[in-house]
Amino acid sequence: MRQFTLRVEESGEGLVCITSPEIKSLFVADETLAGALEAVPSVVKALMREEGRGTLPGEEAAE
Repeated sequence: MRQFTLRVEESGEGLVCITSPEIKSLFVADETLAGALEAVPSVVKALMREEGRGTLPGEEAAE
């Protein structure tokens, strides 16, 4: 399973923003920390598929 870092910051507009230095295109914003964290797995899956990496963290490559 591949691991990556999440950076959590609160914006001046009261939003919780999540980014990752390893997944440059990851950006999630929500009004609550729980909401932002809940969205991360589906956003990461979508980005990985979009970028054509084939496998997702924790998934085996199809043979």
